[in-house]
Amino acid sequence: MARKSPNVLFEKITTVRDGWEDLARDETFGGMTAEEFSAGVARSVNIRNEITELENQLTAKMLERDATDAEIWEKAKFVVAGVAANPRFGKNSGLYEAMGYVPSDQRRFGLTRKKKGNGNPAS
Repeated sequence: MARKSPNVLFEKITTVRDGWEDLARDETFGGMTAEEFSAGVARSVNIRNEITELENQLTAKMLERDATDAEIWEKAKFVVAGVAANPRFGKNSGLYEAMGYVPSDQRRFGLTRKKKGNGNPAS
């Protein structure tokens, strides 16, 4: 038997609760009253509300993180530019490379194009 998603399962649970409360509120089934069953459903609703609140907090924190990263990245660009402009370090230094940049003496220069066809430029 396939496992039901939490939303499908909750929909079935609320359907059971609603039917029970509408048509047989005073009866006892499965060793519990409709009121006891509804209390369990209320716990599930409260947990779902907590999850939604936590998801909202997570979204807000992710946006805060992204804004902070963007702000720090702007400062990082100044740091890298400072290393590149510093005569003790510059764009050929190990520090510049350690910061994730390719030193200028290791860069490839010049435009290369692949030849079309069998090596004949007219092809």
